[in-house]
Amino acid sequence: MTTVIGMLNKKGIALAADSAVTITRGSQRKVYNTANKIFALSKYNPIGVAIYNGAEFMGTPWEILIKEYRRQITEKSFTTLEEYKKDFFNWLKLNDYFTNEEKSRKYLNAEFAFFVQEVIISLKKTVTKTTVTNEILEKEFEKAILRIEKNFEVLENFKDFSGDRLKDLLKNEELGKATKLLSNAFQIMFALDDLLIEMFHAYVIRNGFILFTGLVFSGYGTEDLFPQLLPVNVSLVIDEQLRYCDDKDKEIRINADSNIGNIASFAQTDVANTILHGISPWLDKVAEQTVGKVVSKLVSSQLGGMSNAAMQKLKDTVSKEFRVEIDEGIKRKYTNPFLSALGQLSNTDLAEMSESLVYLTCLKRRFTLAEENVGGPVDVAVITKDDGFVWVKKK
Repeated sequence: MTTVIGMLNKKGIALAADSAVTITRGSQRKVYNTANKIFALSKYNPIGVAIYNGAEFMGTPWEILIKEYRRQITEKSFTTLEEYKKDFFNWLKLNDYFTNEEKSRKYLNAEFAFFVQEVIISLKKTVTKTTVTNEILEKEFEKAILRIEKNFEVLENFKDFSGDRLKDLLKNEELGKATKLLSNAFQIMFALDDLLIEMFHAYVIRNGFILFTGLVFSGYGTEDLFPQLLPVNVSLVIDEQLRYCDDKDKEIRINADSNIGNIASFAQTDVANTILHGISPWLDKVAEQTVGKVVSKLVSSQLGGMSNAAMQKLKDTVSKEFRVEIDEGIKRKYTNPFLSALGQLSNTDLAEMSESLVYLTCLKRRFTLAEENVGGPVDVAVITKDDGFVWVKKK
């Protein structure tokens, strides 16, 4: 795993990343602390890119792809960072994504196998009955499809990708394995292959990715006065179409109207979010859940005659009000002052602070029982309009 930190204000942007990479072979896992995760995207322009979550794109290391793009782009420039990002993906497309039909199908089937494993894990949490039938699973599958359709948007280049075409690309061998896995998991003769493919199709054409690499484009176009950070999630190639989407929630565009800075964290985000919000994400969630439990107990003891529906409504109302008050307090008393101070930092301070957040994440993993999947030397780069991409620390 990884921790990548991007810190921006009007003066520039600092990128920091650890060096850990986890190699998995079956049930065995090995962590190496030698991975490069930050790269200059151009030798002549102030553009950088960081990667997290995956080191390869369908068998080809991202480091090779990024450096090959940098070699061919030479002194070519674009007016905005958005145009650099688009040109990078256009270049991948012109090179057939450095893959072929056979390899694409192989990775699609591997994704399907992983998806089935995730489905089984999820079903075992939600299906509590001792005896499971196809009818019970059918209802759960239908609910899952509705959740996928509700929570995620259809990718523009997959609007015409049909379920029948997906079924053609999936190997009979993989479908047979999926049927056997589900049959063994629930001790039934699984008979919902078409519904399973329908659920996988709903997942494939939308922007909720399970397996992906995050690319964090950072820097300036020739007409950008202030820095920007544009993250993109990249999955795989299906039927000659690249499955990818912009991570809109984490985009940062510094502008002239605001004097605050901003920070984006990727992959292992718990420590950075604790610093930014003043409370551990885990503790924040526990506090919200505790409020709901306390309300339920109070209502049960004081208003025993209240219906279940009315009790749930009261609980939801109180929990929502608690969430609003907590969020406003965090924003007013902690996050806004923090980002205001960040807006005044020099580029040297931005680099030091981003490095410190990565290092704190490493320390937390080292001194707890969690796997040390963040570690090794911390690479730090600063990108400014005038000086371009400059390494502050490089292993």
